[in-house]
Amino acid sequence: GCDLRKDVCELVKKRKEFYEDISGRKLNISLICEDVFKVDWDAWEKFDAINFLFSFSDLKPNEKILQLVDRLLKPGGRVVFQETNPSNYYNRIFRKRDAMMPQQVAETLKKYNFRIRSLKGGYALPPLFWRILPGSILAPIEQVLCSSLFMSPSYHLMAEKI
Repeated sequence: GCDLRKDVCELVKKRKEFYEDISGRKLNISLICEDVFKVDWDAWEKFDAINFLFSFSDLKPNEKILQLVDRLLKPGGRVVFQETNPSNYYNRIFRKRDAMMPQQVAETLKKYNFRIRSLKGGYALPPLFWRILPGSILAPIEQVLCSSLFMSPSYHLMAEKI
């Protein structure tokens, strides 16, 4: 993991220790607490996977981050984005952000020789619904809503480096 914020790095360290304790094994996870653009990436081996959990849109410029992803991943490595969806109808009106649309991220990755494995809505129904109504009713509704990037307030994109 790489994060500029010390509090986030401390939380990751604690979570790593927690999962090591419950699994009974050491996890091969490295943590870098500095600006992603200032890290000496040549000192690191290529990565098997890179995951952005609601962080990609905040890293500017997005294009430069995608270039870095291309440089850091091994062939066959995967990148996963779970992000706020700026193409969602609600986000377009009430939560406008300077962020790449999911389709733009996918097209840019293709230019860097990535194969898009999946691009879909991440979730659509608020958590409150899941507390009130049974999953057997909500799951099919959620599946239909997530099939449309227009309806889903977040998106999930997974791509593999060719």
